[in-house]
Amino acid sequence: MTNPSHWYLQRGDKVTGPFPTKVISDHLILGRIQDDDLISNNRSDWQPVSEHRELYPEVLRTKPVDGDKLRQERLKLDERLQQRRAESRSKMADERRRARDRRSGEDSELIEYRNRRAQVFESLNRDEGITGRRRLPFYLAGVVVVLITTGLILN
Repeated sequence: MTNPSHWYLQRGDKVTGPFPTKVISDHLILGRIQDDDLISNNRSDWQPVSEHRELYPEVLRTKPVDGDKLRQERLKLDERLQQRRAESRSKMADERRRARDRRSGEDSELIEYRNRRAQVFESLNRDEGITGRRRLPFYLAGVVVVLITTGLILN
């Protein structure tokens, strides 16, 4: 096959897609696509993903795979943060998602990282107003504006 831009994925009897090449690469890093899953660009010629090394990101092409680099790539691609999920999902969609959880178990480091990142975003998104030390630059800016205005009026 030449280098198509979209791929279909077959796992068992189920065919999904088309997916852009980037999505296939990202899902290989995240472990959502395995080497023995079948792919095709035309839905008729199916081959294992492992026969298309061009789809594998650099971190997976090196042997042995560098675990630290792979973990960093997974952290970059992780999109399962609560803030990124749509907040207005219907109750039926939530129940449907809970009934068929496609994710496999996750590394404890990844879960800890995600929770810390969520806490940081949550603290940044709180509407606490300007308090304490944060007020000083605004006071100084106000004094500077008053001095400049007074200087302009006196001249």
